[in-house]
Amino acid sequence: MIPLLHGADIQENMPLSARVRGDIRHNFDGDNETHVSAPDPIRLYVAGRMTEYTGVYVQALGDEDDRTEMQLSLANEFGDWTLGIAGGNVGFGRSDPYDTLSRGTGSQLSRNVVSTYDREDLRSGSLRNRGTGGMAYAYGNGMYFGVGAFDTSGDEEDLKDYAVRVAYEPQLGDGDAHIGAFWFQADKHDYRRRGDDSDATDRGRRMGVDASYQWDLGNGWKGDVLGVYLIGRQEVRGDVNAPAALGPDYNVDHSGWFVGATFHRGPWAFGLNYGQYEYEDDYSDRGTLVPGGTKVTSINPSVGWMFAPNARLGFDVEVLDNELSGYDDTRARMRFDIGF
Repeated sequence: MIPLLHGADIQENMPLSARVRGDIRHNFDGDNETHVSAPDPIRLYVAGRMTEYTGVYVQALGDEDDRTEMQLSLANEFGDWTLGIAGGNVGFGRSDPYDTLSRGTGSQLSRNVVSTYDREDLRSGSLRNRGTGGMAYAYGNGMYFGVGAFDTSGDEEDLKDYAVRVAYEPQLGDGDAHIGAFWFQADKHDYRRRGDDSDATDRGRRMGVDASYQWDLGNGWKGDVLGVYLIGRQEVRGDVNAPAALGPDYNVDHSGWFVGATFHRGPWAFGLNYGQYEYEDDYSDRGTLVPGGTKVTSINPSVGWMFAPNARLGFDVEVLDNELSGYDDTRARMRFDIGF
């Protein structure tokens, strides 16, 4: 930032930005109605390198909760390696520099723990969960190593959720690629069920592998492909309000995979995501919670148009085949996103 500001108009180079977005959704298999969401309150950002060794990201949300999120990074080069730390209001998947954990498990696999008994998804059901904490990392010679500690419970308690992330960047033609692995362990926190003040606890873990490749296809086309395979377990203890056949202590094992491809040319982007998740639990033979081998499949094509340098319009359709409830769902959404 400082070299840019030297002898220049400060208003043209300050790392300030803002955005507003909203969407229109239609559910074909549910209520068969169109829902128009109010545009998000304007979000204000200050983001970028502030000094030679520090970077900052501040997001101020103009909503009724008046939330502000802040992330700070410190890094320095030592020969061929860069050592750094990055933390603040961020979860493990959101701190992934390769963005596959956030995009892959965040799209088709974000709801990767079943909602039953009128309860919300379990706390660590997604690697996208926000929290507090950070990562210490080393990067060099095509290798990335990171270890982190977080609190994803939302209670601002101790950093008891731990993560490890490794990745390798192979040379594949003229493109950018990575192959990685991850492990995330969420410690015991209060188990949340809508309208329930139970003393139950919720604990989970996620581990898996991921990969991505971005390259120039020629004639103005660029491609971006990514994939994630994830294995997880959710442990609930002391849920006295669970059905008697299930018991207060139970586990949910689940695994799934996601593949996504996006192709860009000029102001246009065309994408297709495909994900499949499978659930099993300790009590499948009793017909409770999750029947054995239940699968949830999601197909999600999309198109995006940058009709102005600071404005985007997108349209996507998600077709959901849910064997768990026998409920198939098709939803279409149009989204606008304007920044300045």
